[in-house]
Amino acid sequence: MMKRANLDVKLLDYQISYWGSPAGDLFYFLISSVQEEIKVEKFDDFIQFYHERLVDSLKKLNYDQHIPTLSELQIDLIEKRALGASCVMDIMFVCKYDSEEELTMEQFMDPNAYDEDMLSRMYKNDLFLGAVKSWMPFLHKRGFLDTVEEENEGPKILNDIIIVEEANDKLNGDIAEE
Repeated sequence: MMKRANLDVKLLDYQISYWGSPAGDLFYFLISSVQEEIKVEKFDDFIQFYHERLVDSLKKLNYDQHIPTLSELQIDLIEKRALGASCVMDIMFVCKYDSEEELTMEQFMDPNAYDEDMLSRMYKNDLFLGAVKSWMPFLHKRGFLDTVEEENEGPKILNDIIIVEEANDKLNGDIAEE
């Protein structure tokens, strides 16, 4: 029998290791791990909280490079918007998979392993559909579903700035109300 003890434990997940933008981790975490009822409504609050902790941690570590502002982080999320849509379609269904039949890693990685019945269990179950109904309008409104058009970047960048300003206004309003 194992005895419980108070231990200082750190878990490391090297499953998907890469050096890059925090946008991937933020989308992945928010889409896969946060309670459905609050993940869209409190999205900006989560981003702000993450940013505050990131800045605090970098300062404690005496990081001597540029520390991104909240607006830069929000713009980065927009620039990496394909990660948000990808997490909804490629990660959320795993979190919402509602079947007695096991989904193995081999099946997950092999697109030829999916039959019509399995696809239906993955993408047509009530848990997944409910989550998609809350996420898709949000992702669309934020521009996370837009494709990047190199020829027409000017108006897109202006739209990105407006989205960031609206998110900051919402956060500032929430802070002022408290």
